[in-house]
Amino acid sequence: MINKDYPKIYIEQTDTPLPEPIPLGHSKYNNFKNLREGGIASIKTCTDICLGRTVAMKSLLPSARDIITEQKRFIREARVTSLLQHPNTPSVYEIGKDESGDLFFTMKYLQGKSLKFILNCLARSDKASEKEFNLKRLLSILTKIIYGVAYAHEHGVIHRDLKPGNIQIGAFREVLVLDWGIAKVWDAPNEDDIVNQISRQGKGLDLTQMGPQPGTPLYMSPEQIRGDVIDERTDIYSLGAILYEILTLKNIFKANTMHDLLLKTKNEKPILPSIIAPERYIPDRLEEICMRAISKDRNDRYPNVLELLHDIREFKYEATVSSIV
Repeated sequence: MINKDYPKIYIEQTDTPLPEPIPLGHSKYNNFKNLREGGIASIKTCTDICLGRTVAMKSLLPSARDIITEQKRFIREARVTSLLQHPNTPSVYEIGKDESGDLFFTMKYLQGKSLKFILNCLARSDKASEKEFNLKRLLSILTKIIYGVAYAHEHGVIHRDLKPGNIQIGAFREVLVLDWGIAKVWDAPNEDDIVNQISRQGKGLDLTQMGPQPGTPLYMSPEQIRGDVIDERTDIYSLGAILYEILTLKNIFKANTMHDLLLKTKNEKPILPSIIAPERYIPDRLEEICMRAISKDRNDRYPNVLELLHDIREFKYEATVSSIV
């Protein structure tokens, strides 16, 4: 069935002659529409005049123009995303500066919903969402996320900010892992502890905290909070936190302040999904996989994302054979 929400492709778009002279850089984009704005950057949709397609443009805000660390992170995000050429990571088209000298880069725009939005709908018992996104579908989404992360890890890149809000789901089963702005790349030095810094910030617990050791508190591993060495198992913890939310429709920890959340993440053992959400059907094997991924001691977690992927795929196969999901 054709989705009427998607723009159709017309002959005027495909056969219109190229403009003369051919615009370059920021000047070849028009029809800007705001998507969202953060502390240092904004994202808009716009039209590429030459190709006639809608793209997403991320721009560094003027307030961050002279902050060297933010410039470096912004350029790193564009280059990391560009270098990770995988079906589950967005394609970057170009990077440059606009007429005011502010940095921007353009990338693939995927019309759809974030995993966060979907999980929130499920938590509200939205019937349409429950019908479309059953456990089997959610696990399919998770495996695609893991494939993208595994590809990044093979290239020496740790995402560090995996969370439902950074996962975009398209209507045709597309899944994109977004926001590589705080990724740690090969040979990058480890950063310092941020417990005191981010507990002073007045941001939400599910928002990315920018600092020497950035991340999102609700999905940060204990070692991120302690300022320990970051490796693949850091992303595995975040993937486990996403699985925990898929199973329970709740976060691993509930806290009223940033300080309490950080302490719980460092010191408390998460409650079993089947206990925190007894009303939901949670297979024992999935619960085991989840709890191993979010172990406090990273040595007790999966050593790499491919082993996590193997166990989830094995569960899906066995569940399909036995008609569990």
